Amino acid sequence: STSSAAIGLSIGDDVGSTGNSVLVTGTGSNLSISASSTSRGYIYVGNLGSSNSLTITDGATVNVNRILAGNLGGHNNITISQGAKVTSSSGGFGAGRSDSNTYGNDNTGLLTGAGSSWTSSGTFTVGGAGSRNSFTVSAGAAFTSGSTALGSGQTVADASFGNYNTMLVTGSGTTMDNSTGRTTVGVSGANNSFTLSAGATATSLQFSIGAGGNFATGLGSSNKVIITGATTDWKSSTYAYVGSYGSSNSLSILDGAKFTTGTNGGTSSVSIIGRGDVISNTGGYGASNTVKISGTGSTWDNQSGLKVGEQGSGNLVEISAGGKMTTAGDVNVGELSNSSNNGIRISGANSTWQSSGAVQIGAAGNEGNHLRVEDQSLAMLGGSFTVSTGNFLQIGSGYLALLGDQQLLLAGLLSSASIQVGGGNTWSTADSSDLSITYFAPGADTS
Repeated sequence: STSSAAIGLSIGDDVGSTGNSVLVTGTGSNLSISASSTSRGYIYVGNLGSSNSLTITDGATVNVNRILAGNLGGHNNITISQGAKVTSSSGGFGAGRSDSNTYGNDNTGLLTGAGSSWTSSGTFTVGGAGSRNSFTVSAGAAFTSGSTALGSGQTVADASFGNYNTMLVTGSGTTMDNSTGRTTVGVSGANNSFTLSAGATATSLQFSIGAGGNFATGLGSSNKVIITGATTDWKSSTYAYVGSYGSSNSLSILDGAKFTTGTNGGTSSVSIIGRGDVISNTGGYGASNTVKISGTGSTWDNQSGLKVGEQGSGNLVEISAGGKMTTAGDVNVGELSNSSNNGIRISGANSTWQSSGAVQIGAAGNEGNHLRVEDQSLAMLGGSFTVSTGNFLQIGSGYLALLGDQQLLLAGLLSSASIQVGGGNTWSTADSSDLSITYFAPGADTS
């Protein structure tokens, strides 16, 4: 059967409207709502009401301009299953309202099952001004959007909007396609979480965690993305930003998962951990963000450049327990004068970083930036290698491989006290007796 409407459908429209439900089920069943303008052609599940639901299942289809659970209401649900398909221009959960953080909270969505799909040509938002909203894509379902924002929050100096929202994409055959737009976790919101797991795949044009805003500290902080599990794969064809202006954000690549960035090449594909703000460099912008690559087979394949602390401080890339990072372009750790105490740290047997471009540790006017190689790990640098005064190469039972005869380089680093030895949190200035230099011909067995 087919149903159509010209304005919209609101399930639980007013305050106090609870427990209402709509079911669209069966192959050939279709609900279409046309849109003569952007304000028409909608489905609201909980415009102001709570605990309302929309279920689309068993091959049914829905075509609308906008579909949203929890416009201003809470505890509403949308479920799409058993081969059902939804097409919309925009959608999401928990729009909320700019003047109060009590609206658009605790809404949920589930897209599940092979053949089930939701295609949103425009922006898809999980937690606009609302908090604690969630969306799960599982069991072979396909989710496509022009762009996806998790925890948008507010573009004002108020950190109480768009927090604790979650998104999970999980299971072999399950896909998320943002290949024409940006995936953002924590625009101005905080403590939002995205997990890609158990063999699911995701694509995006751009990737950002903790965008924040240079108009106020505390926005876009403590957000996280976890990519975990063998055959789990996320590709971002341009950059990955972890903490543009936000702080304490994290990206974790675990248990054999793979993350690929920069395939488009060029300056627009350079990834940045801790972008920061040169105008407000003492205000905590773009600080203490981390990327963790841990576990055998876990890989960040960065086919462009990388900045760890462009203008922010205390940002880290940590490679451990057999994890691997490759960088094809130039790498800067602490790029500008106000960027300090950033680092790339490699630890554990079979943990490696392989870089083809130039590597610069620190810059004039900053300090404490470092490359740390310890506990049988390996850094292989195929381009030029520079360490500015006050910044360090730290070696603790690890290995640094440089291309060509680099005795003069190492002598210069020793004379400027730029090499330290030790481990953990204890490091001291090295001298020539602390280093062992071995030469290998190209292609030689170094085991």
